[in-house]
Amino acid sequence: MNNITITGNLTREPELKFTSTGTPLCSFTIASNQGKDRKALFIDCDVWNDDITESVAELPKGTRITVTGLLKQEYWEKDGEEHNKLKITAQDVSVSCRWQKVSATRIRKEASGQE
Repeated sequence: MNNITITGNLTREPELKFTSTGTPLCSFTIASNQGKDRKALFIDCDVWNDDITESVAELPKGTRITVTGLLKQEYWEKDGEEHNKLKITAQDVSVSCRWQKVSATRIRKEASGQE
């Protein structure tokens, strides 16, 4: 598996959608600075994890986050030309406390039938 962790800023408000079966999907793009005099790296990300999609969707543009997930390459053809891009399927998203003040609320999960 291709696991990756990357830190960057949200370039736009995350978009929350639902599939026809009701599964939540949150899509966003982050820009990761690669150092002085180098262009930023822009990475599209998707979150399918029910536990965090709605929390990520509430983050405003510009929020500094760290994304951990699976790196994949998507391929498609348009107007006879082949294209590809790297994308992350996020497994976890964390908000950075270095450049912003954040607050957290613990989510309590119900027991899954085990006592």
